[in-house]
Formats: sequence, structure tokens, C-alpha cells
Amino acid sequence: MSNVSKIVKSLLLFALSVFILIFVGYQIYSAVYSPYKTETVTELSHENKIQVDGMFIRTEESVSVDHDGYIVHYLYSDGEKVGAGGTVAELYASESDVINYEKIKELNNLITLLEESQDQSSVLVTNADQITKQINNKIQEYSQAVYQSDADKIEQCKNELQVLLNRRNIITEKETDFNDYISQIKSQITELKKKIKTSLKSVYAQTNGNFVISADGYENSAQYSKLSALSALEIENFIKNQTPETVSDKIIGKLVTDFNWHYVMMLPIDDKEYHERIKVGTTLRMRFSDISDKILSVTVSQVVLDEAEGKMAVFVKSDHMTGKFCTARMESAEIIFSTVRGYKVPKSAVKMQDNEKGVYVLIGKQMFFRKVEILFEGADYVICEAVNGSGTLKPFDDVIVKGTDLYDGKNI
Repeated sequence: MSNVSKIVKSLLLFALSVFILIFVGYQIYSAVYSPYKTETVTELSHENKIQVDGMFIRTEESVSVDHDGYIVHYLYSDGEKVGAGGTVAELYASESDVINYEKIKELNNLITLLEESQDQSSVLVTNADQITKQINNKIQEYSQAVYQSDADKIEQCKNELQVLLNRRNIITEKETDFNDYISQIKSQITELKKKIKTSLKSVYAQTNGNFVISADGYENSAQYSKLSALSALEIENFIKNQTPETVSDKIIGKLVTDFNWHYVMMLPIDDKEYHERIKVGTTLRMRFSDISDKILSVTVSQVVLDEAEGKMAVFVKSDHMTGKFCTARMESAEIIFSTVRGYKVPKSAVKMQDNEKGVYVLIGKQMFFRKVEILFEGADYVICEAVNGSGTLKPFDDVIVKGTDLYDGKNI
């Protein structure tokens, strides 16, 4: 074979190889390439809210006792209600006495739960299906409390769940009653009491209130009666610059003696929306994220407006007296004016068809137009809700965000 023939043959083989590569590449490209880009629809909530800084103010009285050299044993937790004359703390000489007292308290609580569990008036009217449903509901309630970091609710749900589980054991005949167990616990309590010396001194509440196991030095200055008499500028200076008083070593806690706590915050004065929505007597929805994710309804108790200084101070109040709200002082918060919930869709997906707003969804190899109503518009996305019709937008639909020649029913 001549050299020319070899060269021609080599060129033909090379050309054939290139053709095959191009053909295979085109087939792969055709299989995976789509002239349309899509994104998946998700559900989203948006809050119309503002961030504020402020201060909790309460009517508080210090609880004090000379406890030098002794161990203070508290009988109440933060935020718990106590009546005038009630014992809020006791002084002991040793740590072991306090430990034994706490064991007795836990065992008494356990007896209460066991006695409630075998209460025949509740057991006899409940069947296995009902108790299972109650347990499932309580587990959901418990999970929600954990998610919201609500310590008081967590403890309540835990105890109630234990009672339900104990009742199920009786109903399903795994247990007949808990009397033997209760007798054993009472014997343990008797033995522990023998080990405890009489407390050296008791500390009593002088008035009704919610007890707190601490003092921060603002008890005398951060009171509603004092701050509400100031100008907006003076209130702002107090929040920013007020220093706490020195707390005496004798102070072991305090009592919040009012039914409500107050929170004072500074707001911009140049937004008319605040003036219209925030008036004395109106209800606001607020969230104190560092305390709880729960949204509270609070009442506006006073608005102090200082147009000359460009200042606006707002007082709100609530009777939500949990431990954290009885101890909080300087806190940021959010005022939530409204909340919308709908489908999050990229702005580029929103189109007009026959003078109606909507999006094109891709189902298999066919596109469909879904009408929507815009609830909120962000920088690069919108929150919308589906408009009723033969086809509506749903979560996890794939909406077309890039492509041309879009129309309802098109096959691609």
C-alpha cells in the first residue's frame, strides 16, 4: 500500500472517530440538557417586624437575712408564687442537710405522681386507646415545650406524661397499684428526716409575690412609677446609662409584687406606622428571643412622645410571670405587626399570562401555568399563595425560573 493510501486511510479513521465522539456527545447533551431551569417551591413565613432595645421594669422588694457562715436553701424557684408569711428559704449548717432535704422533696413529689396515677376515678373511665392518644398528645406538647425552651412547661409535661404512662400500666394490667412502692418511698423519707438537723432559721415573705433567687441592683430605680414620669430623652438615657446599685450580701432574693411586668423601649419617631398602630390600650405581638421563641401579646400602657428631641418611648405590660420574665432586665425584642405564610418563589419565576400573575411549573415533560397572588415581595423572591382553579401551585412543585417561549400546556 502506498504512502498516500495510508495517509488517506488514517484521515478517514480520524474523521470517523471525531464524528462518533460528536454524535455520542450530542446524544448525551440532548438527554441531560434542558433549555429550562427550575427551582423547587418551598413554604415560608415572613414577619413584618422591627427590632427594639429596652428594659424590663417591675415592682420589686428585696428579701434579706444575715446568713454569714450558713447555707441558704431555697424553697421556691424563680417566678414561683408565694403568699405573705410563706417560707422562701431556710438556713442550714451543712451541705448534707440541704442534699437530704432535696431528696425528701423529690420523693414527696414522686408519691404525689403515683397517687394521682392510681386514682380510680380517672383509671376506670379510661381505656387503652384513650390513654395511648393522651400519651401521644402529651409527647407532642412536651416536644413543643422543649423546642421553645420553656422550662416550666417542660417540667409540667414531664410529670403529666409520667402519670399517663403509669395509668397505662394499670389499665393494661401490668400493674395493679403502686401502694407497695409508695410505702417504700415513705420509709425512705422517714430515714432521711432522721439525718436532718432542724433548720437554724427560716426566711419569710413579707408580702404576696413571685419569688426570685437573685437581685441585680435595679430593684429601686427600674420601677414603672418612676420611669413613666420621665421624658422620652430621660428614659433613653436611663436605659443606656443607668448603673445598678451595689447589692448587699444580706440580700438573698426578691419578690415581684405586681401582677404585671413592664417593658420600656425606644422607637423611631419618623415612621407614621408606629404612631397609628402603637397607642395606649392597643395589643402588640412581641418576641423576646433570648428568653423564649414564644410570641406574647402585650398591652401598651403608655406612650411618651418628645417631638422636639425626636424620641418616642413606649411602655408595654404583661402578666406572663414565668421565671425568666421575672429575672430579665436589659433585653432586645421584636414587635411583629403581621405574619404571612405561603410559597417561596424566585422573582424570575413570576410571569404574566392574560393579565394574571402566575408561574410555570414543569411536570414531567410538560409545563403548566399556575395563577398566584403575591403576599410579600423580597429582594429576589416573593411569598405567594395559590389561586383556586383547575390547577394550583403546591409545595415541591418545580417552577421555571429561566427559559423562553413559555405557555400553558407546552410539551418540551
